[in-house]
Amino acid sequence: MRTDRERWDQRYCGRQPNPVPRPDSLLVDHQALLDGRGRALDVAAGTADNALYLASRGYDAYAIDVSIEGLRIGCRMAQHCDLQLLAVVANLDEHPLPKAWFNVIVVVRYLDRNLFAPLMRALQPGGLLFYKTFNTNRQRQHPGFNARYLLQPGELIRGFRKLRTIATNDCDSIEADTTYWVGVKPPA
Repeated sequence: MRTDRERWDQRYCGRQPNPVPRPDSLLVDHQALLDGRGRALDVAAGTADNALYLASRGYDAYAIDVSIEGLRIGCRMAQHCDLQLLAVVANLDEHPLPKAWFNVIVVVRYLDRNLFAPLMRALQPGGLLFYKTFNTNRQRQHPGFNARYLLQPGELIRGFRKLRTIATNDCDSIEADTTYWVGVKPPA
């Protein structure tokens, strides 16, 4: 049985970097919240498009992923775009995040419920969390999709209740197969 790292490395192997970063629409739609000060983390970054977008906005950008191949693509794109990127090959189950370190954390198309509390702890007071991933509607078009990786209605709101919600479509009666949530950590 292949490990996550092997599976993702195989998926990215031989792939060429995009000419410019292609951030998720969640970041672009909420760019007014991004002041460009401090450190930003892209969790399960893949090719680090979101981290590079945050770097282009002025953040010290960190990208963490289990795939060295995905992060290599991100590093090549960073060079091409003259952006700084700190890429970290790691599994967050084995490498804890530093406490109160990041001003922005982004998680897109990744769900590990065990990371909810560590993500909140890793934010500085006033820090922003952007989270977007698949919900149960995903199984309509993709019946074989593993339900373990699908959000239930209201799950992000409950999971990040210690943060103040800024924007969400969680609990909406939408047909979309993704749920997003944006929140801020209250001052200490």
